[in-house]
Amino acid sequence: MIKINDSERSNLSKLCSIRKDDSLLQWFLEGNPYCAAWVDDVMNPEVGIIIAADFCYLLGEVKHPAEVKQTLEENARHKIIIPCGTHWGTYLNEYMSKKVRCYSRYAIKHEPDIFDKSNLDQLIQKLNPVYEIRQIDEDIYKEVLGIDWAADGCCFFRSHEDFKKNGLGFVIVKDEQIVCIASSYTSYKNTIGVTIGTLDEYRRQGLAAACAATLILECLERGIYPEWEASNMNSVALSEKLGYHLDKAFDVYSLV
Repeated sequence: MIKINDSERSNLSKLCSIRKDDSLLQWFLEGNPYCAAWVDDVMNPEVGIIIAADFCYLLGEVKHPAEVKQTLEENARHKIIIPCGTHWGTYLNEYMSKKVRCYSRYAIKHEPDIFDKSNLDQLIQKLNPVYEIRQIDEDIYKEVLGIDWAADGCCFFRSHEDFKKNGLGFVIVKDEQIVCIASSYTSYKNTIGVTIGTLDEYRRQGLAAACAATLILECLERGIYPEWEASNMNSVALSEKLGYHLDKAFDVYSLV
């Protein structure tokens, strides 16, 4: 497999069209630096491996299985591997069965007009007054980058200026310590991918719901759609509390 240059990303447009509404693939095509790709042929690729942030997409035809396997083992450690088509699922389950594990993620329906602002306000009002919600500014942005469980809320932007222009996020603070975050994992046009995190000892206190509700309300004010995808059923339950609806579960993989 051949690693392509950034200027050659448009050659993968046809392969990406199978998931034309996937904001991460669009993020890749527009040239985001937190992405990379490998193909079997630079000008006319039939096989594509795209890494965008923490995700790895398998696109096109299942060809060159040994080369694909090597590329994944060298570049997709700690990534969430998404097979784009049942043929790729078969490849992973059969050809790489000893190298991968399969698990579920959960697609949430894209429904721009579904949110109930009064419900979101109520979730915020339930927050214990010992906590304070703050919008991410430059100082908070820098602090978040140094917090393992929260860093995804800022780390895929080039700088604070990039985040200020294209991203959006909030944290909850107690005694000047960040204990929860709801922020933009990525952004593309008028959409952000939402990421949520809460410090372990502060979970199940309504912090994530309040912080996420604040983010969604600000998105609505700005004409931004807060896209949600869930990694587990707890995340699905939180999304439903905020007004989203589950679409379906789907298989993803990781290297072991």
